[in-house]
Amino acid sequence: MQIAKVSVLVVITGVFGYWLAHEPARPPQPVPPQPAPTVVVARPTTPLPDRDEARTVVDAPAIEAPRQSAAFAKAEAIVQAAIADRRWTGARAKDLHAQLAGLDRAQLESLLSTLLPAINRGEIKIDRGLNGPLF
Repeated sequence: MQIAKVSVLVVITGVFGYWLAHEPARPPQPVPPQPAPTVVVARPTTPLPDRDEARTVVDAPAIEAPRQSAAFAKAEAIVQAAIADRRWTGARAKDLHAQLAGLDRAQLESLLSTLLPAINRGEIKIDRGLNGPLF
């Protein structure tokens, strides 16, 4: 009799647990409509430049180009001299540092893509007495 009560209790517990675990799925709730995104058009807050100001802005890169070309030529000569001598000295580092301000990004990348791989390959030896940055 004890076994029968326990068996009935186990069956009832199993049925109840199965019923709880397999509750029928509820239909999905509809998603409320969302407002469309707002498009904002930015307008300039400053007035357009007059003809003289525009001409100054357009002509500015032409004025800077010779200085940048001269700085790049000097910097490239420093790097080529280092490759030829197979040495990087403190004087070369200072000279190259002085020319870096006159270079644009493409010129700097071109210069460093020549100098740094040569140092990494051991083609240019860095002087032991060099104190401070490489360039």
